[in-house]
Amino acid sequence: MIKCRPPGNRNPEPDEVETCEPFLFRQIDAITPKVIVALGTFAAQDAAARHIDPISRLRGRVYDYRGAKLIPTFHPAFLLRSPERKRDVWDDMKKSARCCSIQTTISRRVIASSSGAATMVRSRAGRH
Repeated sequence: MIKCRPPGNRNPEPDEVETCEPFLFRQIDAITPKVIVALGTFAAQDAAARHIDPISRLRGRVYDYRGAKLIPTFHPAFLLRSPERKRDVWDDMKKSARCCSIQTTISRRVIASSSGAATMVRSRAGRH
């Protein structure tokens, strides 16, 4: 998983992922989120036990990841090209809310990190 997209919007190289991971792991361990939503292929493949399956096969399931529930879903840029898949992402967001036991109504807007790597949803400490 990476925290930012490499220059030119290219796919990350293995050494770039390896360089970013320790920083991300420390942040995840410090926050202790209940749920992590992995946005896009690279975040999902890496986080879902280094699966090589495409995001279309990874999404829709919940994985255990560093003490959190990991929910892979499509990257927001993909949704711009394929708006018919927004329903799938909405289902994934509802699943993330259920994992957090959120009882309130959720907005239909998908909040994504600018890097597209991962968005953390409600930590165990109650922070948002």
